[in-house]
Amino acid sequence: MRRRTTWLLVATVAAAVLALTGLTNTASAQTNSGDYGTTTTTTGGQSSVAPGSDNQTVGEGDTITINFVNLPPNTDFSATVQSTPVALPTQHSDAAGNMAVTFSTAGLEAGAHTLTVSGGGVTVVAHFTVVAAGAAATTGAPLPRTGSGSTIPLFQLGLFAIAAGGLVVLAVRRRTRHAA
Repeated sequence: MRRRTTWLLVATVAAAVLALTGLTNTASAQTNSGDYGTTTTTTGGQSSVAPGSDNQTVGEGDTITINFVNLPPNTDFSATVQSTPVALPTQHSDAAGNMAVTFSTAGLEAGAHTLTVSGGGVTVVAHFTVVAAGAAATTGAPLPRTGSGSTIPLFQLGLFAIAAGGLVVLAVRRRTRHAA
């Protein structure tokens, strides 16, 4: 019985350690991508699409501006619109690492598209949708993103609760055994 109690104590402590420390870095990385749009970095940076710039809807032939933040400062970036690849002129981030890419959707077919910017060891992807001319005005503005797309903090809280419950069970069993 003592061996089983020791094993339960070790497993409970290991679960608590995993819950409190092991998943923290993963949670922050996922929070960044969830809050700011789809972000792909090749150097582990925090570059991203600015809030409100991802998942825009624009009419055929209209002009769209997508803003990027936390890029390497004063760096040249290649920019490509994907679906049918269209290379845009070289873009340049400012001293604060911000950059706005403005381009026309003329020649792009209706549907989902991406804008990929690459430079300074970082690649960031923004999504946008082109709709038939005149249809964009009737679709309205996209709803704002609220909350977090990550469930990892809830997972950590659950593991911590399980670990705490295991410790309470051990304490009660130990007191019961000593009282008898």
